[in-house]
Amino acid sequence: MRQETVTIEGPRDFELDEDRAHAVIYTVTWPDSLPAAGLALVIGGCGGEAETAEGKSRNIREYIAASCSLAAVTVDYHCIQTRTWNGGSINIDASEHYKLIGMASVAGVAVQDVTDIGALTHALGQAGQRVTAYAKIKPGREEYQDFGVLQAMDHLAVIGHLRERGAPFDTTQIFALGGSHGGYIAHMMAKMAPASWPASSTTPAMSSRRSATSASGVAPNTCTTTMAWC
Repeated sequence: MRQETVTIEGPRDFELDEDRAHAVIYTVTWPDSLPAAGLALVIGGCGGEAETAEGKSRNIREYIAASCSLAAVTVDYHCIQTRTWNGGSINIDASEHYKLIGMASVAGVAVQDVTDIGALTHALGQAGQRVTAYAKIKPGREEYQDFGVLQAMDHLAVIGHLRERGAPFDTTQIFALGGSHGGYIAHMMAKMAPASWPASSTTPAMSSRRSATSASGVAPNTCTTTMAWC
């Protein structure tokens, strides 16, 4: 089994008529026996984990290559850095920030660095204070959300690049496997270029409803998704 990481030029943003500031990087896991029986795109959701030996995407690629004799690829696609642990950052309005600082001051909550939103909300949570504040995640690499258009194009560009270089896999057997936002990207790909993959299988997010409380104890949230197969 062999891993290969490749860098290609990102597709141009035709809607804004702008070139891409960052290249597209993809990683392929090749099965031991070549040519591969086909190609599987493993599409992670927003905020996908780093490419490490313990990473979910790598584990899935290796499983697919070993058990199905498929080449498996993941793409570091446009605007994937939408979580604080992978390059995104919290962008909070000044008035919301000042509200949290004021609440900490009134409640006598000691905060070492009030400019650190994480430390501030954690301290308030530990003190039993419940607040509502609104913030946005600013994607890393100065990228922006565009409803999945460039994200789908990045994956289609990777398929095209693999074909152009004559990569050893059956081009009539191409699959897209995605969960959560990765499932959305897979459907967007099928909508934009249905003829690019004569055989495809996509798996959007599984149906679930759950509530979770942040480590600070202040930010309960509810996430609802629906299940669909095609």
